Amino acid sequence: LSESPPVYIVRDHKCAVHGMERVIVLNDAALAAVREALSECPRTDAALFQNRAGGLWEKTTLAHMVERACRALGVQKWTPYQLRHLAATEAVNRTGSEAAAAAMLGHSPDSKMIRRYSKNRTALAVMAAKAVGA
Repeated sequence: LSESPPVYIVRDHKCAVHGMERVIVLNDAALAAVREALSECPRTDAALFQNRAGGLWEKTTLAHMVERACRALGVQKWTPYQLRHLAATEAVNRTGSEAAAAAMLGHSPDSKMIRRYSKNRTALAVMAAKAVGA
């Protein structure tokens, strides 16, 4: 975790074999949450989020935790992926940039996947036209 800007560099990820770096930039709220978790973490060389046995979370751990919480609270089930989708949609809508949203998600610059989050392409075109004419 670096301080300026606050980023987390993921060492082991699915595209590492292709030489791609995965960088997660933390906003103020995320940085505060990480700092709080770190302050409660007894060891700095251990995983921040651990299972009951002290090991790493599995790929589905968070989804199962959310599912159990939804069931216990009697609310409609949702998934962590929906938060990722919301963040991507907001990034596209607020920046007007599919490329910026793709970078935030760790997608390659030519990824067509990001278009899934571009709900209002006309609004993006208007933002781009205003930026070019400025």
